[in-house]
Amino acid sequence: MAVTYDGLRQYIRSNPAQNPNLIRAKLRDISDWFSAGTVPPSWDAEDAVPLWINPQVINWAVESVWGATSGHLSTEENLQWGYRRRQPIEIPDILIWTDDRNSDVTKYLDTLEKFTKPGDTSYPPILAFVWGARVIQPIVLTSLSISETSWANGLVSAATVSMSFQFSKAPKYRSNADARRLESLSAREQVKIQKDAEDKLGLVKDAQGKLKVGLPTSKVPNLDQNQPITVNEKGEVLQGTVVVAKYSKKDANGSFARDSFELVKTKAAVRS
Repeated sequence: MAVTYDGLRQYIRSNPAQNPNLIRAKLRDISDWFSAGTVPPSWDAEDAVPLWINPQVINWAVESVWGATSGHLSTEENLQWGYRRRQPIEIPDILIWTDDRNSDVTKYLDTLEKFTKPGDTSYPPILAFVWGARVIQPIVLTSLSISETSWANGLVSAATVSMSFQFSKAPKYRSNADARRLESLSAREQVKIQKDAEDKLGLVKDAQGKLKVGLPTSKVPNLDQNQPITVNEKGEVLQGTVVVAKYSKKDANGSFARDSFELVKTKAAVRS
């Protein structure tokens, strides 16, 4: 494959090994959040699919439709607002390749292709295009064009990918499956916030294998030092029955904001 200079330069700019501080464009499946009528508390996710290289071009357009009317005894038309229609968002010519003769890009292409198929419902996957502070959502991948340009043992080693997206509307009716998704999301969010609290408290295990928190020295002893960490509905982080920290803010979805975590420095409160 003859890789263009611009494509190679963009690849180097998009390679985390070359530039660890580079913000990469990515696609994230937000179907669960969308069906529950909300958005993720954070746009960063481990299961997000980064584009192989950052886009060189993003095409988008809107069309305003106006209706023509004429007043009484008037010979001139007046324009009245009709509606606005968003045209598809197009991201063309994403170069994808591997220089490893024992590797291929088939799995990556398959990952993109799965966004064109429904999951466990008849609805298409609802996606978000995330690039740093820019978030375009909710969108559906309506067109995926793949031009294979090089192969190794019959498997794709280089390709050019173009994608088109259409904005999606929230469904008017939510099924029992959507209700179960919302419950699952709440449970997953509770697990995540509890894990976040444990990480920030610096959990370690003592010689007996029990959880032990490395908190700053305090005049108030924590009698529940070996108890597990929990987070209650008030955002209080408890070890056993002792409040050791708290989350003071919530995001737009009502989930505790990770950056609002703070240790309790005053006399420890006891849960009633």
